[in-house]
Amino acid sequence: MLFQTRRVPALLGLLGLLAGAESAVADEPRKLAELELRLLGLSARVDPEAPVVPKNIASAVRIVVSAGGQELSLADVQRFLGAEIEVEAELSGPGLGQTITIPQRSTVDPPPQDPLLLPLPPLAVAGDYSLSNVRIVTPGRPVLDVTPQRVPVKVIDQILITSVKTRPDGAKPRRCFNSLVLTL
Repeated sequence: MLFQTRRVPALLGLLGLLAGAESAVADEPRKLAELELRLLGLSARVDPEAPVVPKNIASAVRIVVSAGGQELSLADVQRFLGAEIEVEAELSGPGLGQTITIPQRSTVDPPPQDPLLLPLPPLAVAGDYSLSNVRIVTPGRPVLDVTPQRVPVKVIDQILITSVKTRPDGAKPRRCFNSLVLTL
């Protein structure tokens, strides 16, 4: 029994020595290679965030796509998401009997010139409308959701002109034409 009690401390000491040697080797990292990999998340937002449009006039909202805090060009967006992208959304409000999906195009209509522009149809009734579920799609499937989830759209009865400025155009005083600049 005495022999076994002497062996236990000796074994514990030996294990401690080996563990210390392993940790000394593990503390010295060896670099085989180094790689820097940047991951940039794509995000999309509606611009303007709360559009105001006059009634009976077609208009649009722009979708701005960013990666890593920088706005992407249309070519970059198409490179990431596909060449046949388009923006879709649901529009609801007082002048509509039910929620509609926009844009409303038939299969024979040509693709939009700017696929990041979401056209709003002319709305005959003034009031508060809502765009929801705005998304970028490739034929038949969504590829990127747009924030915010719900965009308020205010349709107004008439445009209020707050100021009018004129300035002369042309080089000769006799043939002076005026330009009219309207500020909303």
